Amino acid sequence: MSTSLSKLDEQVMRRSLERREVLLLTIAQLSKDLNLDEGVIRVPEDPAQAMDDLRDQVVPELEGLAQQGGQVLRSALYRVDLPGTGVDGLLASGDHRSLSAMVVLRSLQKVLTRLRFKGEF
Repeated sequence: MSTSLSKLDEQVMRRSLERREVLLLTIAQLSKDLNLDEGVIRVPEDPAQAMDDLRDQVVPELEGLAQQGGQVLRSALYRVDLPGTGVDGLLASGDHRSLSAMVVLRSLQKVLTRLRFKGEF
């Protein structure tokens, strides 16, 4: 998985979150991968801002995992399936905002891949 997106790719990803089904599935994926209780990640009010809103909601969750210990956060990132390259530097610097963006993006990618294989997207 590439951690950088072209502007076109980023727009496509953001627009896909405007579909309620995709948004709800992405929230469910985030909750599953980060081992969060249902309702911790709320549905964004403005679908056009869903990507940023989800990222902002995931930041404190990653910070909480980091406070439990580095291995707890690494386990969560492993479940998310983030690539090792780039993640180590962000973990070392404590850049949870950038990690959060990667987590949301990867969760969305998982959802879209499943929908495409089902022929639903």
